[in-house]
Amino acid sequence: MPIDFTLNDNQQRLRREARQFAKDVLSGVAVATRDLPSPIERFVATRPFYERLVAEGFLRKCIPVSVGGDCAGLGRWWLAARQSSANGFCSPFLPPRVHRWPHSP
Repeated sequence: MPIDFTLNDNQQRLRREARQFAKDVLSGVAVATRDLPSPIERFVATRPFYERLVAEGFLRKCIPVSVGGDCAGLGRWWLAARQSSANGFCSPFLPPRVHRWPHSP
């Protein structure tokens, strides 16, 4: 039996919003962290991006409805995570790691 991967209207909206957020906001991560020498400094420099993530309501999309969030299932969470990293950015939805961003060697 084939699996239907067609996105419903809500999922398509979430995909558009997450992709736009990545383009408008997360695209600034590389510039903000490029010249910082340590992983901790680079991580700290991402705070304004995480603050925007919260302000735009994306964090709520990772929290289950049963505890006050907007996540109706892992499919929606995965979709937001995938789209926010579609342009090569580290997704803020995925577990945090202190590392060099894609622009670093």
